[in-house]
Amino acid sequence: MRVFLDGKMIGTGDTLSEALALAARSAGDRLVVEAKADGQQVPAADLEHPPEQASYASELAVTSVESSQLVASALTDAAEALTDLGAEQSAVAELLQVGETQEAMSRLGGLVGVWQQVDQTMLLAQQAMGDRLPIDAFSTEAGELTSQLGAMRDALEAGDLTTVADLLAYDMDGLPDRWSILLREVAEQIGMLCTTQAG
Repeated sequence: MRVFLDGKMIGTGDTLSEALALAARSAGDRLVVEAKADGQQVPAADLEHPPEQASYASELAVTSVESSQLVASALTDAAEALTDLGAEQSAVAELLQVGETQEAMSRLGGLVGVWQQVDQTMLLAQQAMGDRLPIDAFSTEAGELTSQLGAMRDALEAGDLTTVADLLAYDMDGLPDRWSILLREVAEQIGMLCTTQAG
């Protein structure tokens, strides 16, 4: 099958496994984000365990992106997820304070999920960018976030909902806005880094 990387034919492969290996080698430091066989998305199962039949497709089109582009996009998505989180934190704190525990706990899961997304995005960014990640801006904020999330976990495990409410209403007040701004700033710095390297 003919193998295309970002619209350019790079060679042929007898099986999907060979074609994917060729695309990965040719992509170098770039990350492969999409693979289509004869115009159809290659199923995740086939990407993980490529079938060995030679007639899988006549053409494989692979799309790649700079790792920095992907990181910048992920950081922007995480920043977007934080946009309305401050208001939600206040709402959940208020529910806990007036004893609406069931409603508060169901919404608390969403809050924690967003902060986990931020944490995972930062981890992936560090893995993908390494020394190129402008990390200085994160040092103080990251320490505070880790501390607050740790306190939240401890309070939840202890069943101390009063402390959870206080953390949300006071200690973590303003944290979503600060992190949203911070993540966007780092995404912009990465974007400028990409532009500089491209030039």
